[in-house]
Amino acid sequence: MKHLGKTAATAALVLTALATPAAVALQADGAEDSSKKIEEIRGLYEKKFQQESVLRADSTEHVSF
Repeated sequence: MKHLGKTAATAALVLTALATPAAVALQADGAEDSSKKIEEIRGLYEKKFQQESVLRADSTEHVSF
């Protein structure tokens, strides 16, 4: 919802994409393609929900279960 630079409170949705280290290694050569796909999704979301911006945060985490 565009408010011409004004802050508006809206419900937040979070998409979390996880990949194993092996999957990341396999995509190392195609990382640019993966990033382009994520950017395409962000652009579609901005248009569909009339957002001025959509946050993207990339990080590498080391976890064990």
